[in-house]
Formats: sequence, structure tokens, C-alpha cells
Amino acid sequence: MVVLEKKELLMCEEDGLISIAGRAGFGAVSLDVHLDKLYKQRRIETQNKKLDELSDEEYLEEAFEEVSLASDEGVVVTPNDFYLFRPREEVSLAKNFIGEITSRSSWARLGVRVASVSESLEDYSKVTTDNPLCSLITQGTSVRIRKGDGVGQLFIKYSRMPGFILREDTNRLIDSQELLIERDGRVLRSSDLEYEGGLVLTMDSEIWLYTGGVINPGEELDEHFVKIDLNSFEDVYLRRKAFFISSSQEKVSIPEDFVGYVTESDSIMSLSKKELPISFLTHANAPYISPKNIFNGHITFENTMKWGSVIRKGIKQSEFYLIGLSSPSTSLEASRYNNQFKATKSRL
Repeated sequence: MVVLEKKELLMCEEDGLISIAGRAGFGAVSLDVHLDKLYKQRRIETQNKKLDELSDEEYLEEAFEEVSLASDEGVVVTPNDFYLFRPREEVSLAKNFIGEITSRSSWARLGVRVASVSESLEDYSKVTTDNPLCSLITQGTSVRIRKGDGVGQLFIKYSRMPGFILREDTNRLIDSQELLIERDGRVLRSSDLEYEGGLVLTMDSEIWLYTGGVINPGEELDEHFVKIDLNSFEDVYLRRKAFFISSSQEKVSIPEDFVGYVTESDSIMSLSKKELPISFLTHANAPYISPKNIFNGHITFENTMKWGSVIRKGIKQSEFYLIGLSSPSTSLEASRYNNQFKATKSRL
């Protein structure tokens, strides 16, 4: 499945194949979605019903209660909370199109994880219209959210074209330097890189560790994060559920007709070849990396420890794949994180 680029999104909208009521402007490959109605999971046991058999509305009524967002103070989401929300945008997709909502990178860097849970967005066999239900949690942090916050982004894909690029084609792009990967200032060839399912990216020498307190998006972050320098010889121990921001040692520049995709943990293929999995979830729900006209640099990752363990410079960070775009991106608006070097905190 290819990801639709801005030109194709606008063309499909004009042709009536997609419609998004209440939307702001399209980005280069996605659309921001904004928090409208928020629901918090009740602290009760649901009996005599299988939740996966309920409709979205029945599920909300059975296990959640709506939270008021009328106050300017908003709501503080903690690691112990589980929320669902509906965005202000209503999404209509023709047959053979699917939608996926993920965290926006700036919010992911605060520990906020967003994901679409409405099955209708993923059903390409029929026309769908939905104000899609999404989950919202934090991964080890406490973050204030408010009505109208653009916490997520919608990607629209066309199901009848191949998506993920094969390893041999990825290698060809690397060796021709169309997909440019550098480490320590040296351009790498495919033979310099390791594969474990996908292309392995490794952790760089600097992380930002969350130390506590309520994060107010857009305000100074230094009181909530401390910088830790890693090296290849000394381990740093992090406790279970610790949240930290890291970056890849590799600098990545992706051709305009692709987006990158990074895994949040080991792929199944990778697990079959190793004894111990990665000890953290990484880039948990902002997995897409824009092409070079939008982003060029070291990839920042948002991580949560699955169990207490040590980390060091050079360990496996994630696996990287390429996914085709419907047409080459021609966007002239670069990401606010373009040319980032080392782990980079949120710039909301």
C-alpha cells in the first residue's frame, strides 16, 4: 500500500474519493488531526460481554466516561491512564483507500502515543465515513492536553499498489546514493549495513531522560529532562517504564518518492535470529520518516523501557524500511526538525 502524497490527496479530494470535514491544510504526506471529545476508561471490570464484539459507541458507553475539555487548564494524562478520543475531523474514504492515525512527532517526543482504533479506517473493501475513534496514552510521562490540540496525524494509503520496498531494491538505492545513509561523516554502502528483517539503525551517544513533572506543551522542557552521554564501553542502567529520547547514529536522506518506516521493536524475522529482544519500545507511534525535501538528518526516537536494562552507544535502535509514495513529493516546506543532529526534544 502506497502512502498518498499531497498532490494526490488534493486530486483525490477533488474527485470525491476522499473527504475530510473540518480539516486544516494537508502536509506533504499527512494531515494533522485535532482533539475534540475525550473519554477516560473507568476503573471497573466489564462482565458478561466481549468488548471486541461491541460497536465503538457501545464500547464507549460500557467502559468509558466523557471528560470535559471546557477548561483552559485541559487534562493531565499520566502513565496510569487510558483514554479514547474523537478528532474534530470526519474522514470519508472510497473503496481501496485506508487511513492510519499516528502520533505527531512533536507530541511523541513528549511521550504521547496516539493510534486509530476504528476498524472502518482500515476496511478498504467498501466506502467508509467515520469520525475515527483513537487511543491516547502516555509512555512514562505526564502531559497536559487541551481541546483542539493537534496530537495526531492521518496518513491515507491506496491499497492496490505495492508498499514496502524489497531489501535488494533498498540496497540498490543505497549503493547508488539515492538513499543516502551516513555514519560519523562517512557515506555507507549496503555492505556496511546490517539487516535483521529491516535495515538496522543504531543508538547515538546522547539521550534525554525524562525525570518527572507535568509537561506543558510549548513550554521549557529542561526541568523535565536530563541529558546523559553514552559511550561504547560503559553501560547506563534505566529502570522499567523509563522514558527517554535518543537518535540514530546514522544520518538518513530518503528519495522524494518514498517515506521511511521504523519499527518500535524487533521484527518477527529479527527475533528468529537472536536470543534477547530490544529492551525498549522505540518511536512507538510516529513511525513514518519524510523524504529529503522535508527531512534530512539523524532520526530522533522516543523510547520506553520494557524492563530494567542497560543501554549504550551503538546498540540496535530500530529497523528501517522504505515505503513507496503515490508520486514524488514536491513540498517546499521543510520539517521543523530538518537537519537535526543528536537527540532533539519537542519543538511544539
